[in-house]
Amino acid sequence: MAKPEDAHTSRPRGRRSGTDSSATSREEIIEAAKREFAEHGYDGTTIRSIAARAGCNSKLVHYYFGTKDHLFTTAIKETSQAHHFMTRLLNASNDSQDFGAQFLTLLLSAVEDEEFGPPYLALIRDIGTNNNVRDLFLEFIETEMLPAIADSIHTDHFERRLGLVCSQILGIVITRYVIKLPAITEQSIEQIAAMAGPTLDRYLFAPLD
Repeated sequence: MAKPEDAHTSRPRGRRSGTDSSATSREEIIEAAKREFAEHGYDGTTIRSIAARAGCNSKLVHYYFGTKDHLFTTAIKETSQAHHFMTRLLNASNDSQDFGAQFLTLLLSAVEDEEFGPPYLALIRDIGTNNNVRDLFLEFIETEMLPAIADSIHTDHFERRLGLVCSQILGIVITRYVIKLPAITEQSIEQIAAMAGPTLDRYLFAPLD
């Protein structure tokens, strides 16, 4: 039974509200966390609000995940795994002639997916104002994306090249989904991929000198 101090009346509660918190599964907590982060951002989300939404005691959230940071990164990683994002990315990397366009199509389609996108957009929205969120983003890039891509894309100066790729991708994501610049939002995913994809290919494969 959730303690009184765990109540958070300003947020919607999960379907197990009022039940034994031990019945709440780890997966339900992750789903509640994804919705909270998507709606309120990293700073606006608390362990208590996640517990309230999942219908459990906040101690159960701490038991499974320890800290909000760990829960946040777990939610992102498991969402990526559930949608086979890295597998699809690596399949795209097999065709270096068209990698940029394929990558952008995959990424933007994922961001616009109702299940996959919200946790990532929550991360992007807070990345410029919260050092902790920035560190979490860098951790995800360095531990999840870099090793997988490095094993599949054989090119020199890999980290320099990937830094350029990230700068292009973040610019597109921020202008399309955060700032919502009309010149970008009015384009289809395929149009953006066709226009910006060759730039990513140059960053990855063309001579840097």
